[in-house]
Amino acid sequence: MLFDRRQFQLASREAVAPLGSIRPEIEIVTTSDGLELRCALFSPPGRSFGVVEFWPGKSGIIGECQPLANVCVREGLDVVVTEHRGQGGSGREVARRQKVHIPSFDLYRQDAEEVRTQIINPHRGNKPRIILAHSMSSAIFLPKLQGDDNSYTDGFVGMAPMVEAWKLPLEGRLANFYKGLAWLMTSVGAGKSYVPKGGQHHCKDFDFETNPYTNDRDTFDRWHELMGKVPHFLTRGPTYGWVQAYYENAELLKSMPDNSIKVPTKVFLASDDTIVRNETAVPFLNRVYAPDCLSIEEIRGTKHGLDQGGPEVWSKIVDGINELVNNAYVPLTRHREKCMALAAD
Repeated sequence: MLFDRRQFQLASREAVAPLGSIRPEIEIVTTSDGLELRCALFSPPGRSFGVVEFWPGKSGIIGECQPLANVCVREGLDVVVTEHRGQGGSGREVARRQKVHIPSFDLYRQDAEEVRTQIINPHRGNKPRIILAHSMSSAIFLPKLQGDDNSYTDGFVGMAPMVEAWKLPLEGRLANFYKGLAWLMTSVGAGKSYVPKGGQHHCKDFDFETNPYTNDRDTFDRWHELMGKVPHFLTRGPTYGWVQAYYENAELLKSMPDNSIKVPTKVFLASDDTIVRNETAVPFLNRVYAPDCLSIEEIRGTKHGLDQGGPEVWSKIVDGINELVNNAYVPLTRHREKCMALAAD
């Protein structure tokens, strides 16, 4: 059995009750290679003005995303949160549930297409679609945003994009060593093994002062409470296979042409991020985006987990989403106004 749905839903309700009463519908998507992905659909009680695809970062689960999803729903947005393969209640490619393993980030991208086909497209209608991606998920989706027609999404909101991780540098001797070691271990069939010091910690091991994710005490306490209720969803890692996949995706990002993304985008950076390097992300984003398509904002006093940043941070993020939704509606509004003018004549 993949997971006990009733156990999780009960645990989630206990953990999130103080922050709101919006309850998601739990959906299961079956991938082309037979894994199950766990999704949650949050919907406002009245009319919805847009659909947000919320993709958490490495080791993210639906319960962590619920407070930010709640804020989106209160703004009249549908939200679909998906746990990546190998995380939360989704299926695993390895027997040990706590291992974060994947042989290629292309599988994440393929899974996203399955979620769109089975869950998001039936709910979308003609409403704008915005991708909200944290950390690793930003690195997954950026290559998909290239092109001139903006058909993949109406807007993109990236939170602490993982262009380069602090512990996995992209340049220099250490980078060459990590790349070579990951390739060697994967080549000899040890790709599913933990890297050195991998598997030792998960997020519940941190106390508030040392945690690298949030400066908001209430969010941290809720986060710990949730993790205690669903310990079978916790992950450690990564594996050599994940590290090799990370470096292969980094090469894909590096190969992206200048000005190749024309999707309206808002990127939020954490000022005190110790997981990803803002110094690498900013010049990369400025290079691959066409002029006037990108806005970058660094939120002062925040850590890597902007989706765990607390009410003030969530408000900024939702303002960014609303701006993109409103911009996406402008062509539709102009079209309707033109039609009404023609009808009046």
